[in-house]
Amino acid sequence: MKIQREDWALFLNQVFVGVAFGLWSYILPIHVKNLGATPSQVGLVLASAGLTVTLTLVPAGLLADRYSRKRLTILFTLIPVIPTLLLSLVNTWQITMLLLIPVWLQAPNIAVINTYLAHAKPKEALGRVFALLNFGFIIGELPMRTLGARIAEQNGMGVVFQLSALAFIIAAIPLFFVKRQPSGPPKNWSGYGPLLKNRTFISISLLSMMVFFALRAGQALVPNYVQDVIGLGLSSIGQLGTLTALGGAILSLLLGRLSSRKSVIGAQFFAVIAMILILTAPVGFGFSFGFFLLGSNLAIFALLEAFMGSSVPTHYSGLAFGVQGTLIGLGNTLGALLAGVLYGQSPRYPLLLSIVGLCFMIIFTLRIPRPAVEEVALKDPPIPL
Repeated sequence: MKIQREDWALFLNQVFVGVAFGLWSYILPIHVKNLGATPSQVGLVLASAGLTVTLTLVPAGLLADRYSRKRLTILFTLIPVIPTLLLSLVNTWQITMLLLIPVWLQAPNIAVINTYLAHAKPKEALGRVFALLNFGFIIGELPMRTLGARIAEQNGMGVVFQLSALAFIIAAIPLFFVKRQPSGPPKNWSGYGPLLKNRTFISISLLSMMVFFALRAGQALVPNYVQDVIGLGLSSIGQLGTLTALGGAILSLLLGRLSSRKSVIGAQFFAVIAMILILTAPVGFGFSFGFFLLGSNLAIFALLEAFMGSSVPTHYSGLAFGVQGTLIGLGNTLGALLAGVLYGQSPRYPLLLSIVGLCFMIIFTLRIPRPAVEEVALKDPPIPL
């Protein structure tokens, strides 16, 4: 697969978006707790991310099917700048939650970029190109998990959020070098009915929601678990987060070379092993290796997207990614809320629930029907590029 100028531009965009989120997202549960929130309230704040995604991904996907994807992706990259700056000034968890909602509006960019790539790349290459962009995000995020934690310890979270806002601005610059792409439905367009009736599309959408529900329930409060139960400090927690990001980068590239179904199963399997090690291994190699394998949760997002992209016709991709992203957001929201409730009863319960849930999801993945692209695309030919 030849890497083109647009690929590099999108790759650099994802690197700096990873920097922006990596500075604070991993230690956000601890920051919110320090603002006076209870475990259930921490879960509520984290759930605001999933709520925003749930409400915005389908509209973003529909826009990506009809309007300039280049302009949309620039817009969604810049929207978080102002609210991220404002986060550096607030000191209550309630206002932090409200400001995080527009910050998470960067998430719809995923549906727009995926739609752009679905129109630009052959379906057999989507797994690799999605994995490459995911690799870029993780590479940007990787050192920031440690650096952000250290800056927060020494200078406070205000400086962290200010640096994050700057990274969002830089992330928008490469997008101006992306070519514009034809948009709009085909001439014989008959609506989205055939897509919404397709069993493979429905199965992958439901799988995406349930996998992220299980992942979020188990991993949303892992930093708090390490601090409260294991007894490690903020810098050590940041280092473990960096190790997770490193695992995500490596696993994303390795699993991206497999078929869509096998890659999704592999990512879930590694996540199960990771949480078992975090629960049972003493602090040392096994415990650290668990955090490395926990990076599979960073890889699985792109792998599920590639599974969807390879299973639906190009001209349905915007709505398909929008629905998938919406259900992922719903899964994240419910998982984060449940994590807060379970953590208040026992810090181990969220991890145990996630292990059991992912085992069921592996079985479900094996039973998803083969993509029926020809059935969906029977009347509507793809948009010619």
